[in-house]
Amino acid sequence: MNTTTRCEIIPLFPTPLFVINDFITEEERVKIYQSIKKVDSLPHTAMSGNATSSHYSEGEEVDFLDEEIKERIQNALDEYSNGYGCSNTQIDLIWFNIQMKGSALKEHIHVNSLLSGALYINANDGLVFHNPNPYVYTTPTNKVTDFNNEYSRFAVKNCQLLIFPSWLKHGKNDITTEMDDRIVVSFNASPTCPRCA
Repeated sequence: MNTTTRCEIIPLFPTPLFVINDFITEEERVKIYQSIKKVDSLPHTAMSGNATSSHYSEGEEVDFLDEEIKERIQNALDEYSNGYGCSNTQIDLIWFNIQMKGSALKEHIHVNSLLSGALYINANDGLVFHNPNPYVYTTPTNKVTDFNNEYSRFAVKNCQLLIFPSWLKHGKNDITTEMDDRIVVSFNASPTCPRCA
């Protein structure tokens, strides 16, 4: 008896990646780009090579986004929380990263937050996400599928917003950007009720 005809694959415990294309207009993208280029930034340990960030431990948070765009990001976070089934969150930090050709976003997670995200201002490559399953069993001879791959590279484009769980490891130490002036606005959001996390 052939049992494969009755077999069904169910994707248990999927990881939600929230994607909104054209989250900002081209005019808004250019305005954000110009605002960022006027702000000083410093090297950051999350990146290697010629790359800087406004995310550093000392100093005030840099203001380079309009309040209306921040509110739209917050609304997207609320929609994600509702669909994901997690606590409501509030943005607690926004920063930008600028990478030059040959730099890399190192593998990392965002601690002390529930949700994280990225708004692509000047990028045409991708973001690598790592499989959170600690028992991934790929070998060079296995067929790579959505269920056993160690990481996946998600293609990104300008004006696109991504939201994902802060515990999801992203970046890849050995994948370097092939463009100059790769600019991404990133953010973290924490539960509005700390006991609900």
